[in-house]
Amino acid sequence: MSPAVGNPLALGVYRIDLPIDRAIDFGRWRRAQRGRVHVCELENGPRGTARVSFAVLGRPGAFPFGRCGKPTRGQLVSGAALPQWSDVVLYPLRQFPPAELALEATRWANFFAAHATAEFAALKDAVTIARGNLAVVRAQLELVRNGAVPNPGAVLANAAATIKTSVELLLARAAAIPLAFPRNLVNEAIKELTAVADAIAAAPGKALHALTSFADDVVDNLAIPVGLELVGAVAMAAGGLMAFTEKKLTPTSRNLLLGGAAAAVAAGAVAGKNIFDVLHPKGPST
Repeated sequence: MSPAVGNPLALGVYRIDLPIDRAIDFGRWRRAQRGRVHVCELENGPRGTARVSFAVLGRPGAFPFGRCGKPTRGQLVSGAALPQWSDVVLYPLRQFPPAELALEATRWANFFAAHATAEFAALKDAVTIARGNLAVVRAQLELVRNGAVPNPGAVLANAAATIKTSVELLLARAAAIPLAFPRNLVNEAIKELTAVADAIAAAPGKALHALTSFADDVVDNLAIPVGLELVGAVAMAAGGLMAFTEKKLTPTSRNLLLGGAAAAVAAGAVAGKNIFDVLHPKGPST
């Protein structure tokens, strides 16, 4: 039996199925909470609705039951312990192989051999930097996985910011080239790096969500409905896991939450699509 839900929403993880035209109302409420509410997952819900799973980390303002309906509060599955950071980092680590493949030196060798003019020198440097950043971030997450860092939340926040910087660098260097050239390698690298950054930012929320009663009946189709105002809302920042564990926002968890939110790849889904569109001109592929 699900716990009773009333205003203000208690700390915990919730799920609600929203008609598309009500998603805007939910988005306004979430933004007004100033970091107290974070989206964990966005999915296609039943009967054309948008299914939103979200975490409440601090006492929020009144939820708009009249416009959005009543969310369901999830419960930790029987016997489950709250996730450890070693569990949290497993989610983004799964996203690394495609990104590493997209930046692999041998894949770029022929490209830069064919485009050896000065215009491409800066892009070549950007690819090298992005490859190095990805390796450093993987090493950092492995340290978190092994329990070898004192502040895992800060490591995840910094890791997401580092990957975001790589994406921005690749975009800027590619956009600065005045010549027409095949952009498929650049597009793929940006897409996969964006997926890594989003996975890092979303990891705490996904780890927590996986242990709730909602995890048993997640909708398989993860495509986000067109027009959903909440697209791009990143899941709980690193401090959220600590806040949920402690059942309150302490100064430490608040600082982690704010720092993580600032460093995370905000609006990752939308940003990723926009970046891909910029580097993927309309018309026949080359």
